[in-house]
Formats: sequence, C-alpha cells, structure tokens
Amino acid sequence: MNILEELITSSTRRKILTLFLTNPDIKLHLREIARRIGENPSGVFQELKPLEKTGLLESEKMANLKIYSTNKQHIIYKELASIIKKTSTTSGYQTRIVRKKERTRL
Repeated sequence: MNILEELITSSTRRKILTLFLTNPDIKLHLREIARRIGENPSGVFQELKPLEKTGLLESEKMANLKIYSTNKQHIIYKELASIIKKTSTTSGYQTRIVRKKERTRL
C-alpha cells in the first residue's frame, strides 16, 4: 500500500484526483470521467460532489452536461498535485532502478 492509499481511502476518489491533477487542463463530463478511471458513474458522482464543494474541482454547464475541471488556483492544488505525481510514479520508478541494478551485476 502506498502513501496515497493511506491518506485517501476511497479508490474512486484517488483515481479522480490522479486523473485531474496529472492532467490539469482537461475538462470532462461525468460519464467520461467514469470511463477513463474504470468506475461506475454513480460512484464517481458521489466522489465528485465533495471535491467540487471544497473547490478543488470546478464545474460548468455546457448544454445538458456538467463539465468538471481542475481549479489550479485552489490553495492546495500545487502540493496535492505534487503528492499525486510522486506517489503514482514511485513504484514504477523503483522497479526500473532495481532492474538496472540487476542488469549491472550480470
């Protein structure tokens, strides 16, 4: 289990945060978010509400769709984005280092 899993216990919320904070310029509607993270739209909707309420995600109406985007001006945006990027790449990065060391020994 990584640090992010300990801090944010909802896997759906972690996936949403990872999607938006590693791609801060994307604008997506509910079903597209659900499709990209592989979760049920109703579960995604339940997790989007508090993220929007805190201001980390913003929404706007386009026709009959609600479009979500990252609020890059939010007080914790930079720090949270940094944590997400570090924790989502750590395991892969460490695996590459171990493999390089193993090849060096051969």
